[in-house]
Amino acid sequence: MAEAFGVDPATIWRWDQALACGGVAGLVPVRRGPKGASKLTPALAARIAGLDAAGQTLRQIAAATGVSTFTIRAALGQAAGPRPPAVRPRPPAVRPARAAGLISETARRPAPEPGAAR
Repeated sequence: MAEAFGVDPATIWRWDQALACGGVAGLVPVRRGPKGASKLTPALAARIAGLDAAGQTLRQIAAATGVSTFTIRAALGQAAGPRPPAVRPRPPAVRPARAAGLISETARRPAPEPGAAR
């Protein structure tokens, strides 16, 4: 029977269990993801932005607004992790001897002698 439906035999077993427990309604898939309306309204997002601008931490903002730190990050447009540190520009990587002109661009090591030990 599983072959006829193009599914694994375990799927047929799960369908049979769902039918036995909940009837035909048990075969209807349960909605995944958020079940209710979002708590993040435009007014709340503006309040979160104001508290962030005032220098409060994510936890302080979450406690003051009654939402999770994940929601605070979403409102601030951040990834679900800690705030990234301020990025300082790096100087370009340069080999000191070449930069000082001690080694010419065309200087190369001589080719090893044939049969020489490395």
